[in-house]
Amino acid sequence: MDDCIEQAIEAQGIYFGGGGQGERFRGVIEVGRRGDPIEARVRHARAWLDARTDVAQYAVGPLVDLWHGPFDELDTIDERLSGA
Repeated sequence: MDDCIEQAIEAQGIYFGGGGQGERFRGVIEVGRRGDPIEARVRHARAWLDARTDVAQYAVGPLVDLWHGPFDELDTIDERLSGA
């Protein structure tokens, strides 16, 4: 997780919020404001995750305003990853 925070998150000037238990982490990545290079930041984070052999699974959903929502897609992603 330290590598992820340092290389995929902080290196791009973005933030991670969440946590985990055991080998599973859940969270959201704050990629910036409109006008920031959001797509490039998302591509970098995905490329980093794809290159890791120790990352078994992850999902990227649509961009969501973390202040106003909508949040429905976040629940759907969590259910899909949990196999529910």
